[in-house]
Amino acid sequence: WWVAHRAMAKKVGMVILIAADIALVGYNFWQWADYAFLGARADKAILRDISVARSNVAALQAHFGPKEIFLESVDAFPAGDRTDVAAIMQNPNAHHLAVISYRFVLDGVSGEAQKATILPGQRRVFARLGERGRVRNASVKVESVAYRRISTHDLADPISFIAERTKFEISDFKFYAPNAVPGIDTSIATVSIENATSYNFWNAPLFIFFKFGDRAGGVEYVEFAQWKSGEKRFVDLRPKGVGAMPTSIEIIPDFNPLDSAVFMPPAA
Repeated sequence: WWVAHRAMAKKVGMVILIAADIALVGYNFWQWADYAFLGARADKAILRDISVARSNVAALQAHFGPKEIFLESVDAFPAGDRTDVAAIMQNPNAHHLAVISYRFVLDGVSGEAQKATILPGQRRVFARLGERGRVRNASVKVESVAYRRISTHDLADPISFIAERTKFEISDFKFYAPNAVPGIDTSIATVSIENATSYNFWNAPLFIFFKFGDRAGGVEYVEFAQWKSGEKRFVDLRPKGVGAMPTSIEIIPDFNPLDSAVFMPPAA
């Protein structure tokens, strides 16, 4: 069959090749014509829009960037010829720590600039305890703030991590007004504080605030050395300037839970 029809098969093949070539050339011509009349204009319009459009960088930064730290309170607690000044600053961010430069301004006089770090979700106390004289007007001036993101590869949930290492329980709180105990003309406050974490501390400094409703009426500073998990420590304080029974007390840690050097190794 092939010998008899070879010439015809060759003609049919040539016709198919010629038809395919005409179709490809025609399609190519149509595409170039379409681009010349329509596509080129569309490309120019896109380039024009890109050159004119402006991204709202501020809005993007506000959405994805860190929220501003804020000053929760500044209090002055006078007692005799001394005053305790305490400020609480809060970092509302879940994954950003804030490195700040700040200074106290007491009765219009600025103190030395200090640097500090506020961890994610942390309420941190800045204090000037035992200031000479009676401070009537206290404020904190934050001069600079630098935020640093903690990678989720390093720490998935910083707030939970910190909370697990700063759980302290209060019990057996008692308060005695001045002269309630014979021979003692100052207030007395006693309380038991339990290390309710699963960790042992080499040293755990704490601020203790005496609260009257939502308002703080005084502050004390204590440190517990070699404080083991589950251990209770009894504290006997003489809170200055607190003459009436507080409605509650609040503990705010003054150590860095992200620093492994704070913790004792687990018992063997």
